[in-house]
Amino acid sequence: MEPLYEAKFEYTPQNLREIVWSIHKKIALGLMAAVGILFFLLELGRGAAFALVFALAAIVIYLVFYIVLFFHTTSAAYKKRGKIGYINQYKFYEDKLESYSQGSIVSLEYGKLDGIKETEDHFLLLSDSQALPMAKKDCPKELLDFLRNKIKNA
Repeated sequence: MEPLYEAKFEYTPQNLREIVWSIHKKIALGLMAAVGILFFLLELGRGAAFALVFALAAIVIYLVFYIVLFFHTTSAAYKKRGKIGYINQYKFYEDKLESYSQGSIVSLEYGKLDGIKETEDHFLLLSDSQALPMAKKDCPKELLDFLRNKIKNA
């Protein structure tokens, strides 16, 4: 049987970082703003200039912590995947999708997928145990609509 659609995703540190950042950037930026405002308000009694410097320092410390965690997480995920240029290929059929990666094939029925997390350039198919990333540029335009119709929480 021929697949209805085909797509791929190349596992590189850059691609993983783009996905992680696009999913978490609103949360990270919101937390940085909240931390800065909180420290500004707590230190306001010492003077506005001191409070502002302290708030900016708190934001910088949080940002450094987030960047280190971000690079550590995506690098660790990449190392688990294997060699540079590793490509995961997907084939979409009427009732299931198949994922081809490093010599193995995984078949997954659409009913076992929990949803789709979409960003500007990527989307993730989510299940209980995994997330299947795809770059929109490497997917047929109709694929996302097809998946939204197949996945109950999309």
